Amino acid sequence: MRERAGERSEEQQLLQVPEELVGAPLRQPAKWIWLFSGLTLFLGAVAAARHFPRFAGSVRLDRDQVQRKTSVSKFDELEEELKERNAPVSSAVATTVEKLGIAIHSGDANYDTVFNETMFDCLEAERNTSGQAFCFDAIMARDKFCRGVLKSERASCEAVKQCLLGYNFSEPTNPCEEFCKGKQDEAILENCRVQFEAAQHLSRICVPRYEPHDQHVDWRVLQTMKYVMKMASRCGWKAVASQYGPSPDSWELDSGSPRMPPLLNQTRFPKGSMLCFSLMLPGAQWIQLIGMQDWLNASIFGCDEFAVYAQSVIKIGKIWTRQLLDTNIVAPTDPQTHQVMNTLVFRNLWRQVMDEGRWRFHDWTIKVDTDAVFFPFRLRSILRQPPYAEAGKKRTGLLLNNCNSGFQGAIEVLSKEALHTFDKSWLHCPAHPPEESTYLVQCMAAHNVAILEARALLASEACDQPKADYKNCSAGDFVTFHPRQHVDEWKACWSEVVPAPAISHSMPPLPTRTYFPNGSMFCFTLMWPGDLDHKLVGLQKYFNASIFACDESAVYSESVTEVGDIWTRQLLGVDIAAPKGPHARQVRGTDVFKHLWRQVMDEGRWRFHDWTIKVDTDAVFFAVRLRLTLNDPLYVAAGENHAGVLLNNCKSSYQGAIEVLSKPAMRAFNESWKHCPAKAHLEAAYLEECMVFNKVKILDAKTLLASEACTEPKTDYEHCSTGEFATFHPRRDPEQWKACWTEGMLAPPKPAWPTMPPLPKERKFPDGSMFCFTLMWPGDQDQKLLGLQNFFNASIFACDESAVYSEHVTQVGKIWTRQLLDTELIAPKDPHTHQIRNTKVYRNLWRQVMNEGRWRFHDWTIKVDLDAVFFAFRLRFILNDPFYAAAGKKPKGVLLDNCNSDYQGAIEVLSKKAIYTFNESWKRCPPEPPEEAAYLAQCVAAQGVTILDAKTLLAAKSCKKPGADYKNCSMGNIVTFHPMARPDQWKACWADVFRLPV
Repeated sequence: MRERAGERSEEQQLLQVPEELVGAPLRQPAKWIWLFSGLTLFLGAVAAARHFPRFAGSVRLDRDQVQRKTSVSKFDELEEELKERNAPVSSAVATTVEKLGIAIHSGDANYDTVFNETMFDCLEAERNTSGQAFCFDAIMARDKFCRGVLKSERASCEAVKQCLLGYNFSEPTNPCEEFCKGKQDEAILENCRVQFEAAQHLSRICVPRYEPHDQHVDWRVLQTMKYVMKMASRCGWKAVASQYGPSPDSWELDSGSPRMPPLLNQTRFPKGSMLCFSLMLPGAQWIQLIGMQDWLNASIFGCDEFAVYAQSVIKIGKIWTRQLLDTNIVAPTDPQTHQVMNTLVFRNLWRQVMDEGRWRFHDWTIKVDTDAVFFPFRLRSILRQPPYAEAGKKRTGLLLNNCNSGFQGAIEVLSKEALHTFDKSWLHCPAHPPEESTYLVQCMAAHNVAILEARALLASEACDQPKADYKNCSAGDFVTFHPRQHVDEWKACWSEVVPAPAISHSMPPLPTRTYFPNGSMFCFTLMWPGDLDHKLVGLQKYFNASIFACDESAVYSESVTEVGDIWTRQLLGVDIAAPKGPHARQVRGTDVFKHLWRQVMDEGRWRFHDWTIKVDTDAVFFAVRLRLTLNDPLYVAAGENHAGVLLNNCKSSYQGAIEVLSKPAMRAFNESWKHCPAKAHLEAAYLEECMVFNKVKILDAKTLLASEACTEPKTDYEHCSTGEFATFHPRRDPEQWKACWTEGMLAPPKPAWPTMPPLPKERKFPDGSMFCFTLMWPGDQDQKLLGLQNFFNASIFACDESAVYSEHVTQVGKIWTRQLLDTELIAPKDPHTHQIRNTKVYRNLWRQVMNEGRWRFHDWTIKVDLDAVFFAFRLRFILNDPFYAAAGKKPKGVLLDNCNSDYQGAIEVLSKKAIYTFNESWKRCPPEPPEEAAYLAQCVAAQGVTILDAKTLLAAKSCKKPGADYKNCSMGNIVTFHPMARPDQWKACWADVFRLPV
């Protein structure tokens, strides 16, 4: 676009604009410029009359008129008006230029946007000086010439602006050529060219897409950068990233445009929980840092919940980033102070975090810089201290000050209440300083958020109070060290403080859970030495497939090894060095698998499950299909047989790819394994002979295995979509395994745990109606009790509406249970008092009942223990008594006392008004006692609910009530007898009552 000396373009000749005016930036007018002022103003007036209707009757617009229209008072008036309306800046530009009488309307919205903003910026810069007239004259003179710039293929909004200001603007080169030429094949380079052209198209869209911008955003740079990142991931990053994790392929940026990952659904977290998040800048360096932190489960990944935001949605390791919407995260640098002007970026980040709302479920929200080495366990110990815990609960909340000499943005810690304050009043924060840390602390201070010093929160290069050696990570107990921008530096700092998790070889502890649903499966495998088995196990864990879809799983190996996010268990007492030869593994298998089974039995986790399954690593195992087989009544009955059962997977010869034993079979194996025959050379034959020796029943399972080595039944083991086989073997190559798994999951069978049954829709019930519910604990006994009550239409099933809650959705008789959400049905005993600490379980049960809302359509809500013999018709007689009916309608409601002030949990009867009170104020209940009955009675009493004695409500072993013998069910008109834990006891008590007249 630059012309040689002495030459003029056609447009210049037409407008008679001096050459220096076109080829140089705007500056103060020289003396000679006034020689051309007459002609220039005339042309400006003509252009104005042409484009602006309000100038139609005017021949020229002199400088005095421009200065008068753009006086200081006028600008101040416009600014105050815009501030009052809180108008976005792009609207401010349009409104201001329109009011000044110089807005252009050419019909091209993109060009109009650039022209009006350029004119506004120039007039604002030369406010109240003679330079304003020069701005108007010069920009109007270039108007016609610059309109054609945007039509060029490689021009952008920035090019138009440069043209209007008199600068030369060269066409941008394709950066993909620089990154990828000569490194990849032509197809990838061509794809890059197409993407670059798309970016160029976007750079010509000048109308702002996100109105509340208060900084200029160069959309061309922003869009092109996304594509350059994607190309760089193919041309250079993969080789660099491979040394930083077990799965380098997952570090590549996605070539498509994946959707934003869904937010978590979990709403319950432990007290003092932390939501941590980071912003990842573009570039390989930052991706490697996030990948390293994820791999080590370090930094924000050690919090209760975490999120990583980036320019676009990409996958790094096991996590997906979230896109920071409508923001260019590359912040400009002030050329004079060299400060990074990142306030807009982080303000938008905080705004998105608040809009997504996950902070509402946590007590603390923490923003951590990617290059900060952050130790969340140290921060937890600080936040648990009374001064910080109490200050965080204040009405306006708490911000922790990390540096007395000036708040730093490396780590920002806010309590939930501080986020509430920020969320409501962020629009009224003070004018934005250039740095986000200054903006945040000023904003919090302006809204009375407490700012409390935390001396050990940060050791930083930029902070000298407290003075800390930020380079020595082993010094002191600092929560955060900053900066560590290189992966090696970051890892070295982390390892100084936490060396154990990354290199520990101690055996991981066994799980402690002892309650599992009926038909539960414990699955395990042996990972042989070598890269192949390591990849197979990693792939299975990534898909949560094979043994990892069982109720409990374990991986054994030569030594304790980390695979993905799990640790293997070491197989003790045997050498499992990689066998040589095609059949060496089979030949040596007997000795190795003897030790494997022995260790599994010694560790004892099989005792808490109905089935134990050993699966080879190179077998494609569908746990959901095996569940369907094991839920068949034939196999359920065989598994409960005292001798146990081993499922035969191949009639021609038993195979070791999958071995399925019931709990009684495991018990027999455990007791007599020393006496098993030792003739077999193959482990499958050894196990089969041992089971026969111990008189364990061997039952054919036709759909258990499709294998290359099994000839009867003859199966097509190569096609995983055929039939309903639970296992396909072998698939020794990870790609083959993945293909088989994908093929088999295209049409998966119905899930083992059905979906929650829908709530009833009926809303009209008779006066005095009762809604009754119970909790079915894991185990066969409770299930039999529930089936008995349902069969007799007794207990809660005689109420107007009933519900049964359990650990999983389960069918019992004609009914389906409802799942008790976010709760593990384990109630430990207090070692000193021997009380069952079940308050948390029943508090969550009441919470779910209240949330589901069926109690709203009934006058009374009753919780009944499953081992209680409850006569609903007798309770109706009590509740229909005018005395209790009137008490139930009191404003706060009524709770019936079942044991002379020593309240018991076998039956709990509350009126609708009492449930309203409980629902509105359950968070303000007193500290939880260990037993749920005491918790409920204390909670409703504290909220003003009336507690009324009902003498015949309960006869219980734990209730010392005169004249109430809980063992004599034929006595009197007692509503509930407790406990009757065995089905035969329960049935006998029920029969006693119905042999007598009521």
